[in-house]
Amino acid sequence: MRRPLVCLVVLGVMSGLAPQASAQSSLPIAVDQRVRIWTDAANATTGRIIAVTPNTVRVAADGGDEASLAVAAIRRVEISRGRTSRGTGFKRGALRGALILASIGAVSNALQHEQIGEDGATVTEAALLGIWSGGLFGGLIGGAIGAARSGDRWEQAWP
Repeated sequence: MRRPLVCLVVLGVMSGLAPQASAQSSLPIAVDQRVRIWTDAANATTGRIIAVTPNTVRVAADGGDEASLAVAAIRRVEISRGRTSRGTGFKRGALRGALILASIGAVSNALQHEQIGEDGATVTEAALLGIWSGGLFGGLIGGAIGAARSGDRWEQAWP
């Protein structure tokens, strides 16, 4: 008589725990994480997780609004792994800007080498001047843009 009673108690406890275990979302995100979530909509929603339920994810978007996203509509989830520093952004931007404007300067100065200087310049001299000046100004402009755009490092978490 005692054995069926123990089995009933165990079954009752187990059935009481089952809804809590299934109430968790299958998404690998937690409250207060910074995420970028793509749904069927055109733009991604970026912000901090407020709540996660089996059917919805509530996000405090960067614009200050709160968004409630259906789990069934979520296509991709990325988690922020921290922000890049302004120094790193400056270096990347400076390198890209210098390469782009140096190549443009080399080609454009080489094509108009006769107008450079008082008596004109050779194609090589004009191209080197274009590389130097384009690289200098491109590096400064690109570095400023890169430092201003220091952003998050994103890691895809789902799917």
